[in-house]
Amino acid sequence: MPKKNSKVLDIGCGTGNYSVYFKEKGHDVIAIDISEAMVDHCKERGIDARLMNFADLDFHSESFDGIWAYASLFHVPKDKLPDILKQIHNISKNNSIIYLGVKQGDGEGFVEDNRYPGTKRWFSFYQDEELRELFGPLFNVKFHLVTKSNTNYLNYLLDKKPQPL
Repeated sequence: MPKKNSKVLDIGCGTGNYSVYFKEKGHDVIAIDISEAMVDHCKERGIDARLMNFADLDFHSESFDGIWAYASLFHVPKDKLPDILKQIHNISKNNSIIYLGVKQGDGEGFVEDNRYPGTKRWFSFYQDEELRELFGPLFNVKFHLVTKSNTNYLNYLLDKKPQPL
């Protein structure tokens, strides 16, 4: 992550575990989630948490030194991801660090998660090649594959490419 006192955005913060970690490391953290219950939980943990949709990131240009979007953006339809990546590019500062992780696979749709029986959540699964195509115009890319509980996660460390005027 960026140096101490950097401004970090946690996209899809859930219960705020990563936000708490970044705050303990001395960062100025803003956490967003679409779930009011998760935002309330984060606030109870002392995090600046806001109810916000990933598809409408309401921040000024170049607001963040670091953006954490781990295991969150796979909950949006694939056709929405290019616009979200453009927004992430816009709100990140030059030389910012962006970490993004999604599940490897093919397709998209509602899937029942074994951790929440009877509840279906949206998942978009990706292959490395399709993400690199989306990242290419906006970001420099470093990639790392992680396998956890028989699931492959495509993890990316991105840095913002300047855009021509």
